[in-house]
Amino acid sequence: MPPYIPGNHTEQVRPLTPGCSIGHWFGLGPGTLSFFGLWHGWVVGVSLRHVFYPRGTESSGEARIIQPAQGDGPRDNNHVVMYRWGSQVPGVLPSEYAWAGLAYAMNVVTERSELRRGFSLVLPGIGAITGRMPAYVGQEVVGLGRTSGVITGRITALDREVPTGGGTEPLVWFRGLGAINTIVQPGDSGMPLLDAATRRLVGVVQAVGPESYFSHERYIPEDIQVLGAS
Repeated sequence: MPPYIPGNHTEQVRPLTPGCSIGHWFGLGPGTLSFFGLWHGWVVGVSLRHVFYPRGTESSGEARIIQPAQGDGPRDNNHVVMYRWGSQVPGVLPSEYAWAGLAYAMNVVTERSELRRGFSLVLPGIGAITGRMPAYVGQEVVGLGRTSGVITGRITALDREVPTGGGTEPLVWFRGLGAINTIVQPGDSGMPLLDAATRRLVGVVQAVGPESYFSHERYIPEDIQVLGAS
């Protein structure tokens, strides 16, 4: 297992790396950058939909993603990481499981994209993603999140149904989520989970309750190539 790294990965990170604080310009809370992918020739940064598109911004037609996220650093143009205007919300992926929000990191569209300075596929304290693989019960995993830093754990289930919302918010059920026995913290949404032995991507942390829940790597759309993966 890798050495423990303290949490609060809230600083500005250049070049960009998975595991750092990231969020929408108008976001109320930070999340975690999951990984970099290749989408039809474009390099894209991937995290959960609620990290990139907080409620109320889904139809704004704007993806203005900053690093560090609001609350972790100044809200100015020096922190704009990925930027794209459009008549439709770029990269909101329809999914029964509401797994991924996708922001196009198009440095040819705007010079404000920090990806023009480069990015790293190495998760600090863990190493680079080496591929993808299905999760299985009992699998030892390692992850890196904005709040918790490096975590280790074991997969305890593959098909949980998890309610979100309630009270004044409509109750929504996420189905088909995996579970690990390590409790993550707010801000870890989007944490990439890797097989501890091979560093292959098995999923992305989505929610926390009695367990921590993750979306499986199979929900990554087929036209997104995980960079660093075979």
